[in-house]
Amino acid sequence: MVIIKKKFTVLLTIIVTGIMSGFALVSINKQVLYRTNEFFHQTDTYTPIRLPQHFIGQEEYEQLIMVFENVSSETELSYMKKTVNESNEVDTSWNFKIQPKLEMTLYYQGDVKSSHEKVPYSNTSFRVTSIEESIKIKDFEGEFFLMTREKEAYERVISLFTDRFNQAFHTDYATNIFEDFENSYSYSVISNTDVYNYRVYLTIGLILLFLLLSSFFLLMNKEISLLLNNDFSLHQVLWCLLGKKKIIITFIIAGIIGGFIFMYYKEQFLYLFQMYVFLFSGIYGISLISLLLVEKIASLREAFNYIQYILFTFGLLFSLLLTVANVELATIVFSSSQLAVSHEPPKEIAGEDYHVFYPVTIGKNHVDFIYSNRFASAADQELYETLNKNGSILVNVSDYLNEENEQFGRGIKINLNYLKKFPLIDVSGRLIQITEKETHPVILIPERYRHTDLKNDLAQITEYYQEISEKEPKFLFIKNNQPIYTFIPSIPWIEHYPVVEILTLKNSMYLERNILSGEIYPPLKIKIGSLSKERLFELIEESQLRDNLQLSFPYTQTEEIAVKVLSRSFHYLIQIFLLTFFSFFLLSYVMLCIYFVYNCRKIAIFRSSGYSLFETYKDFFMMNLIKWGTTSVIFLFLIEREPKYLFNIFFFSFIDFILSVVFILSTEKKSQLLLMNGG
Repeated sequence: MVIIKKKFTVLLTIIVTGIMSGFALVSINKQVLYRTNEFFHQTDTYTPIRLPQHFIGQEEYEQLIMVFENVSSETELSYMKKTVNESNEVDTSWNFKIQPKLEMTLYYQGDVKSSHEKVPYSNTSFRVTSIEESIKIKDFEGEFFLMTREKEAYERVISLFTDRFNQAFHTDYATNIFEDFENSYSYSVISNTDVYNYRVYLTIGLILLFLLLSSFFLLMNKEISLLLNNDFSLHQVLWCLLGKKKIIITFIIAGIIGGFIFMYYKEQFLYLFQMYVFLFSGIYGISLISLLLVEKIASLREAFNYIQYILFTFGLLFSLLLTVANVELATIVFSSSQLAVSHEPPKEIAGEDYHVFYPVTIGKNHVDFIYSNRFASAADQELYETLNKNGSILVNVSDYLNEENEQFGRGIKINLNYLKKFPLIDVSGRLIQITEKETHPVILIPERYRHTDLKNDLAQITEYYQEISEKEPKFLFIKNNQPIYTFIPSIPWIEHYPVVEILTLKNSMYLERNILSGEIYPPLKIKIGSLSKERLFELIEESQLRDNLQLSFPYTQTEEIAVKVLSRSFHYLIQIFLLTFFSFFLLSYVMLCIYFVYNCRKIAIFRSSGYSLFETYKDFFMMNLIKWGTTSVIFLFLIEREPKYLFNIFFFSFIDFILSVVFILSTEKKSQLLLMNGG
């Protein structure tokens, strides 16, 4: 019992220290949020000026800055630019990292004292520098602001700026295109600054703390009764059980952590202090309640049957809590289990390399993503024609995979490069031949729709495309059973499709092509060959899309990259594995400790009386079977049939099984005299 007591108090000290550290990290994260909002909202006292076009070349950007400078000089009103970059920190080595990051920069007019602040334990950094620096580092994106809140002054500047802009770029934009005094395109930072999920760990830590405290006092009932019978007060019993040294060490650690927060994050010290008060009050309250319950029970030995029910309830309750609270590892494992074992490209493209971009990040294009399609339009305009000439293949099956769409809305979109690699044949046996100059929509319909029983479906399809097309569509019938290669490893071929739309440069716009959908299987497959990967990224850089398109890889690796995105980094993956294993291990260990401490004499008597191993541990086996059976039934039928929960149940029960075997073997090796004396 002394060994058990020592183990439990050490575990309690470790968990309390971990929770205190977690509170400190949450405090730091609150400071990051505070600093992020403070920095981001510095422009709230200014008024935005909206630009009707993207500037991707240095010469035209310098010309834009010159327009701002001239207008500022004439009106004596300053301007500035804000860039908010929400993208990823990327490392594709074995020690991978695809982790969100947030970079904010304020560019001011004139001489500015440059500063760069990287917030520790976060993904966030802030910069302040001059507008000239944006030219040097080729940061041409962002929002421009006029440093005033006076409407009359704002309108005067906008009027002059419109004239100067139109003169410089030979355009004829109206004043209202630039005007946005009320900031109608406002947005907030989307990224989560808590990149390490401290709050999840705290939740699990608090669950384990409650479990350990309750279990500890249940185990120590004899010692508690003895101390109370010798006129010890509840406070003295508590002090004696938990250990003076460990309590003092815990408070010293709390003081050190609090001092660190006070020195470097003073604004969050009060929050941390409140969390510590909550933590220690909770520990004290649970401890007193547990002591009072033990005091009220005259003899736990006489209430043995009730203890079995308590054990069962504890095990079931905390199993459910941890199964729900700790699902990150299960989500990643389940996603990994869906990876295609192997995928060999078809012979038509064997030996060729096709890449995709994923994930597509917001980058510096918040307004474009939220309020318009300018990002998709710009990406298509800057990239598609070049990549199309290079032989890149477009296959968009997103409408087809959406089973809620009507049949006529489940068309598959392809470009001419697809037909060059995977030819389709019409009903006369001729190859489908289309050129990039084709301006009319071209719709391929399988021959089966000419049959009498599908005539109505054919009428719906033709009517649908006639309604949505500006020009009269060309409907061509093709032979049945000509599968479309999807470039999706898990479903490589689609055979029974209603229509195929052929997209040319002249008969489609960026919305139809949707080359960078942001989904896991983007429509455009970029051919790497004559266009090297290095040249591809140079093209991305020149187009000011590097903040959005950071990661390019072969399409066959899509699922693997998706799992890495979900996992964030190798270190984070190891971290959540250890947390999951430790939490499940600790719960199982505590429950087994209690069971074997209370049943060691019974086990000794049964074994010495010649009972078999199964007969001796029959109750134990039944309790575990009922516990895991009940847990599985609850999740299968009462909550939701989520595979991640079932994985947690399996993982948890596996750890429980291994530990049970270890405890049984350890108990079997002990002498019967030792077991009769309490183990």
